[in-house]
Amino acid sequence: MILYKNSDTIPGESQEFFTNSLPAKPYYADNPEKGLKIAKKETALKHKYIQFNDAAFHRFLVFDIDKSGAALAWEDADLTAPNTVVINPKNTHAHLFYYLKDPVCKTDNARIKPINYLKAIYQAYALKLQADTAYVGLIAKNPLNPAWRTWYIHNNLYSLSELAD
Repeated sequence: MILYKNSDTIPGESQEFFTNSLPAKPYYADNPEKGLKIAKKETALKHKYIQFNDAAFHRFLVFDIDKSGAALAWEDADLTAPNTVVINPKNTHAHLFYYLKDPVCKTDNARIKPINYLKAIYQAYALKLQADTAYVGLIAKNPLNPAWRTWYIHNNLYSLSELAD
């Protein structure tokens, strides 16, 4: 397994997909306990934490694993590999990112079945990964920030049915 840490060797497709899929004006912070700010994507990308899904569409499933060795929680749980793992080097807690092939619409006009399917998959993964159930999922560790160790595992995009399997 190769660890790519915020350098020119980052697999371009993963970095590009992440950046292009962010909201135009995401929330961001360096210390979320001091509050969140909102700015253009270019500004927000310079900070440690960033909003990854917008209000209308879910393009990522992100899990907050608050235990040592969290980067391999997916292997321990016998789940498919996430696309990206963002690791806190101080305690080895991590955020696991799964990239969705087709975004799931979350607006008032959205179909309820895909939303419920997404929720069921998220809950099942969170349970198996022993993820933080209090995690709201608004912001996550920014994989492009040098404060973290970022592990890009693959560039495949997942359908909900692939994740459900």
